[in-house]
Amino acid sequence: MHLTDESHQNETQPIEGQCEVWPGTDRYRQCERSAHATGPHTYTIFSHPFLFREDDPTQPDIHHCCTCFELITDENRAEGVGSRKYCKLHDGPCKAEYHARNGCPSCGYDGPHDVRNYSMMWGDGDIHCGRCGTYVRMFDSG
Repeated sequence: MHLTDESHQNETQPIEGQCEVWPGTDRYRQCERSAHATGPHTYTIFSHPFLFREDDPTQPDIHHCCTCFELITDENRAEGVGSRKYCKLHDGPCKAEYHARNGCPSCGYDGPHDVRNYSMMWGDGDIHCGRCGTYVRMFDSG
């Protein structure tokens, strides 16, 4: 609802052919899966997928792969980064994104790294490689 004129012109309208469920508790995004898909409901924010249970779309679903929507079991469970949201067939992009953000540009080490020049007042500092000491990225606690 528009706050000044109390009209409904700014509310999101349903998209034809998509699932008609509005997952989550705030109901501002429609499920991105097709109308006839089974399994968890999903939407994506800033390239990060969020899954919600099929039987109760207000509750998060942490037991299915965010790419293929298959149930994650001991046989297809990924290891390390991305193992919470993806099966082992689909965790590659998540691991690549993690390495691009946290890998040392000099030696490729993924961590653990050191925080230097930390300012308690501003809550920021610099992340340096825990192996060779090269600057990796900035840190901001906020």
